[in-house]
Amino acid sequence: MEDADRAGFDERTLFHLLNLAAEKRFSVLLTARISPNRWPFALPDLLSRLSAVPVTEIGAPDEVLLRTVMLKHFSDRQLTIEPKVLEFLAVRIDRSLEAAAAAVEAVDQAALRSGRKISRQLVAEALERAATIE
Repeated sequence: MEDADRAGFDERTLFHLLNLAAEKRFSVLLTARISPNRWPFALPDLLSRLSAVPVTEIGAPDEVLLRTVMLKHFSDRQLTIEPKVLEFLAVRIDRSLEAAAAAVEAVDQAALRSGRKISRQLVAEALERAATIE
């Protein structure tokens, strides 16, 4: 269930779903921005069930993951980028997968417009141009 803390699910329905899943030994994956013990539900039995579920927090991606994701995006576009240029790019973007994808898009567009190979200079120009567009 995506965005379970904000989607406006009926509390009783969610409670029965969790009970049914436990009875049938199924798993339920809930995603949310805040921990289930802070959800604005009033049904005490549901709050009890939610306080017992295992919680895993996914934080912002680190530089290694960002570089790997961007390398994959460049590869998907059949573009090559030198490791030092990729490092230059990775430390200059926000730490999010969305920012990584947007940066690759900006660099790709800059390379297409200019007809130049991806370089540190091209990356800097692409980032500067993307910043002025936002």
